[in-house]
Amino acid sequence: IAVATGDLDGVIISGHTFTESFIKEKNQWAYIDLSSNKLFVRNNQHDFMNTINLFNTNLSKTYEGLTAVIYKEDDLINVPYSDVSDTEKYYFTRDATFIFRFPRGFFRSFPSKAFRYLFKPDLAYSLAGSNTKYYFKIGLLYVTLIIMLVWIFLTAKYFRRRRISLRSLPNVE
Repeated sequence: IAVATGDLDGVIISGHTFTESFIKEKNQWAYIDLSSNKLFVRNNQHDFMNTINLFNTNLSKTYEGLTAVIYKEDDLINVPYSDVSDTEKYYFTRDATFIFRFPRGFFRSFPSKAFRYLFKPDLAYSLAGSNTKYYFKIGLLYVTLIIMLVWIFLTAKYFRRRRISLRSLPNVE
């Protein structure tokens, strides 16, 4: 799942959610937007267009040779992409930020969220460099994890020394 957000002439655009699917047979990612009835978009070499391809296409306004497969009147229809690109024209602005979210899994507890941030973080892409807050959050989690590990190590070392020193005391009866 990907989310596009941004700022258009001082107005913050809340976002639009869509999907990217991996087409194994072609070894390509394909942009899919079911909320606008787009199954996928292809270029003139019949390769699937991914989100960033479409983002760059919309910035440069080069729609030649692009076709979209849309769902209309209970059928799949090939149409020129420029005829159905309104959603991307609106959301894919120069200030857009794309956040590619991976499946979260069933559990939403702190350990699983920490695991996801550390080992399966969302990817962010933006020309405006607005990824700073996201990467700061991941860095803060790493620092917290390191502090916790040092604390556990030092605590274990303290108790080990204390146990050794208690054994060396003479037995008083």
